[in-house]
Amino acid sequence: MQRFYFDKILVWELAHKKILEIKDRDFLHQISHVMRSRVWEKIIIFNSDSFEYIYEIVSISSKMISLNLVESLKNICDPEIEINLYQALPNKYEKIEYVIQKWTEVWISNFVFFSSERSQKLAINSTKIERFELIIKESLEQCSGNKKPNIFFYEKLPLTSVNWEKLILHTKWENSINLKEFEKTWEKINIFVWPEWGFSDKEIELFSNNHCKIINFGERILRTETAWIVASFYILNS
Repeated sequence: MQRFYFDKILVWELAHKKILEIKDRDFLHQISHVMRSRVWEKIIIFNSDSFEYIYEIVSISSKMISLNLVESLKNICDPEIEINLYQALPNKYEKIEYVIQKWTEVWISNFVFFSSERSQKLAINSTKIERFELIIKESLEQCSGNKKPNIFFYEKLPLTSVNWEKLILHTKWENSINLKEFEKTWEKINIFVWPEWGFSDKEIELFSNNHCKIINFGERILRTETAWIVASFYILNS
C-alpha cells in the first residue's frame, strides 16, 4: 500500500475520525493522476505518532478525497536509538540532498547542517529548505519509517549546547579511535561529519576540549557524503 505523510493532520483525527476528508492539492494529484487510484483501494496515512492508519478510499472528486478508517497498526520500523547528524556544509546542494535522502532511509532523529572552517559558501534560502523538506517526506514514505526528522542550518556550530554522546568522524589517526575498536555504550548520540578536506586542526582541538570522541576509519579517507554510511551501519548493527 502507498504511504502518505501528513504533518498537519492531528493524532486525534487519525485515531478517532472514521471518515477523513483531505483537500491537499498534491495528495489529490498523486491519488487521481499519478497512482490512478480507485474507490475502495487502501492507502496508509501517518504523521510521526508511531502508528500507521489504513484507510479505504470512499470517494474521489476534483476538490476532495474522502477516506474511511479501516485499522491502525503500530509502526516498529524505526530503531530505538536516537541519532543527530551534524554535517559540515559540503560544496554542492546535490550532496545535501543525497545526505538527507539516504540518512532518512537509514534512520535519523535530526539533521543539523553547519558552516565549518573548510565549508563552501552555500546560500540556504526558504526555497531550498522546502526542497529539502520534500525530500525528507518522500524518503520517509518510501522507507516505511514513521518519525519525520527535523532539519536545521547554522552559521556557527552550537557545540556547547549539544547534549548526548558526541562522535567526531575524522580523516586522520592522531588522538583518535578506530570505529571498529569503539565499544558501543550509547542510546543517544551525535555524529559530526567533516566537509571536503576534513575538519581543521583548530576544530579538532575544539572538539577534544568539549569531551568529544574522535573516530577514524583506519587508513581509508571517505567522502563527506559517504562517511556517515559506514558509521551508521556500524552503530545500528552493533
